[in-house]
Amino acid sequence: MEEKMRVMTPKPLNAETPNENLRTWITDNSVFFKRNQGQFMDAPINLSDWQLHIEGLVTKKLRFTFEDLRRLPKVEVANTLECSGNSRSLLKEKASGNPWTIGGVGNAIWGGIRLGDILEKAGLQVNAKHVGFEGFDKALGSSGIKFIRSIPIEKAMSSTL
Repeated sequence: MEEKMRVMTPKPLNAETPNENLRTWITDNSVFFKRNQGQFMDAPINLSDWQLHIEGLVTKKLRFTFEDLRRLPKVEVANTLECSGNSRSLLKEKASGNPWTIGGVGNAIWGGIRLGDILEKAGLQVNAKHVGFEGFDKALGSSGIKFIRSIPIEKAMSSTL
């Protein structure tokens, strides 16, 4: 019998992959860990209106529609995704945040377009060091703080979809 995911917070949803499901090469979608900063949107985004904006330290600002992205070459990679707080509850000195044990990780086959291909089209300036990402997430509570994260430009250009 499959073990249920350990839910740390229902709103926003944060839940661990059961230990038994970490023993396989590919983590099943139904038990892949869930990590959310905010609540799910009430309605899906209309993809005909959605755009990806590339701006900042680039020589050419770009905007892509969903259909523009679908026309780019698709690649598939097998890779691991891990929450940066994975194993937090096992630390000798307790850290704040969700009490992840070892289930904040999973392996999957991901498909998409290479971020490096997009950034090459925009032309990176020599002083570009990171790529920042901002989504449609809405912060819970009254703070209104946007959830924005970045990765080093080397990672963005090499292995990021």
